[in-house]
Amino acid sequence: MLLYVLSGMEGLTRLKGIRLQLKLRVLEGALVFKWILLLQIIYL
Repeated sequence: MLLYVLSGMEGLTRLKGIRLQLKLRVLEGALVFKWILLLQIIYL
């Protein structure tokens, strides 16, 4: 029972880690997109 709970906790933390990575990637993508838009506005 204890092993099952521990493996469940490990799975949850892994899922949270994946979610965090996805959020960071989305944020990075948004920042890059904003910079590209800004540069285009400046250079046009």
